[in-house]
Amino acid sequence: MNNSGCSIIILGTPIFFIVLYLLSTNPVFLLFLVTSIIFFGVLIKFTTVQSDFEEKKNYYKVENNCDIVNHRGTNGPISYGEHYVWVRDDKLHFFPAKAKSDVRKHILYEIPLENIEHYFIDTSKPDKTFLRLNYYISDGKRSMFFDPKDYETFSKIIPDVLIEEKKKSLYMPPKPPWQETEEFKQFIDVEVSKVKWGFEEIGTIKEKNLNGGPHNDLYYAFLIDNQFLIVNKNYEIFRYDLEKEVSISENILNVRHFLDNKYFFINNERKEKIEEYLKDRKNNVMKKLDDIKEMLLKNTETYTLLMGFLNQHKQTYKDIRVFYVHEDQLISEIFSQPRQVYTEFSLTYNYRKTIESNLEILFDLLVEKNYISKKMYKGLAYIALIRSLKEIALDYYSNEFDQLYGGYFTSLQEMDLDDCIKSYYQIDLINKKDDEKNVGYLTYYLFKNNKFPGKSLLEAFELVKEKVNNMENTIKLQSFEKQLLHTTDIEFKKELFKNISITDVDLMTGKEFESFIYDLFERMGYSVRLTPSSRDQGIDLIATKNGLSIGIQAKRYSTKVSNKAIQEAVAGMKYYNLSKVIVITNNYFTKSAIQLAEANEIILWDRTILTEKIRDFYS
Repeated sequence: MNNSGCSIIILGTPIFFIVLYLLSTNPVFLLFLVTSIIFFGVLIKFTTVQSDFEEKKNYYKVENNCDIVNHRGTNGPISYGEHYVWVRDDKLHFFPAKAKSDVRKHILYEIPLENIEHYFIDTSKPDKTFLRLNYYISDGKRSMFFDPKDYETFSKIIPDVLIEEKKKSLYMPPKPPWQETEEFKQFIDVEVSKVKWGFEEIGTIKEKNLNGGPHNDLYYAFLIDNQFLIVNKNYEIFRYDLEKEVSISENILNVRHFLDNKYFFINNERKEKIEEYLKDRKNNVMKKLDDIKEMLLKNTETYTLLMGFLNQHKQTYKDIRVFYVHEDQLISEIFSQPRQVYTEFSLTYNYRKTIESNLEILFDLLVEKNYISKKMYKGLAYIALIRSLKEIALDYYSNEFDQLYGGYFTSLQEMDLDDCIKSYYQIDLINKKDDEKNVGYLTYYLFKNNKFPGKSLLEAFELVKEKVNNMENTIKLQSFEKQLLHTTDIEFKKELFKNISITDVDLMTGKEFESFIYDLFERMGYSVRLTPSSRDQGIDLIATKNGLSIGIQAKRYSTKVSNKAIQEAVAGMKYYNLSKVIVITNNYFTKSAIQLAEANEIILWDRTILTEKIRDFYS
């Protein structure tokens, strides 16, 4: 309160009480008393408000010659009505031009010039025309409304060029000296060396100060794979998940990770760069991998290398699912997305490790020959190799199947899928039950011969697998029905007593077992001959059918058959120039024997399969 106001109160108070004492008994004077109280109350209020207004005006250094604008907004940081407006210290200031009855409205409101987006005459509502001032605060975008005539005032004190300069310092800040040092460049190179599939430089960005102060903190920002990374002047690096922890609203980029919450100014160009990176990152990477695949397939040397690799690992990729599932697992891990293909089947850790160790050798060879960059992330390189091998596999496996078993499909073009499955079941050398590799083998052959129009190779595999399972169930039911019908036949019982069983086989000598296998293959429709007993070279019998020459090694053992028998079979196949070799036993095979047989494509019939053959041909 100023000195004049205090003087009035000091002099008026004793006079008031004297009058009160003299006139309190008279009603007329009582009315005068009430009126006086109201008068003095208003006087005190006025002097208090005016005094506060002048005091705040002096405190904020408001000049009387400041421009005045008329604020028309009813909701906002400043009160309704006329306000002084001026620019000082790179901030736009507002202060009431007149004292307010509520002293709480005697406030100074500041907006950093760099936070002002723009101002313009808004005619969006026909019945209301006003000047709109848009600006940013910590929690988003705000607007203030003024008389249209105030446009001239704003143009004078904050010209457009000034706003653009301030915005440029926010959205495209100059690179600070620490980002020019050799140490910083080496630091970033280390991070870039970890790139798996994607890198995009954003550059220097400025953090938004949420406390209203100057925006001084600068960072270097870049994208690596699925991460948004920022580095400060102390070379501290902060990583955020692009999908889950980064968002852009207007020209403000927000990153949040637990309690860490930051806002950055970002211009339209950088905003579009990030959005484009997010949108097309996977498609762009996959396109580059397909370009590598096309190069590998068109080059004679690399095609030959890929064909040789497939020949070495043909048992692995007979199962069509391996191509699709391995690629899907890699894509899921690289791009941090859920699996999308054949999710009910996964490569086990050890199986996948074995496959990838083989692919790694192929990758190193292609790097050595300068067909693939050494810097390429191996996971992506594996995808390119998988796609290349899958392309070759169709011709490779279908041609091989045709050479071995094409005789079973003599009228292939006229056969439907069910006919093809029936012919497949005539091939005695293939184990059909629960064997995805042989199902894949057949699928390659039928797919190449256009038996699945409009379907992918994997869809074709699923259909063939379903047909094979149905056939297995049909055979199982037919066998069961046959047993039920025969149990009522007395003559059959007499004949069954004479029939051979697996137990009878266990009691045979080695020679008797060879004779039994001879008889079995004759019943299966083969022409059979014995090899010389003294120099059989690992092959006891040779059976022929549909152009195939099958070597047979008969092992009636009381223990499991070891890999020595497999080695003999491999030698015999080369010696007799056979299409295939089968090792048959009344027992089972050791693990090493099974592995060696698979590596050399030797067919194994153990006790289980032999029992099934006895049931099929001796019941």
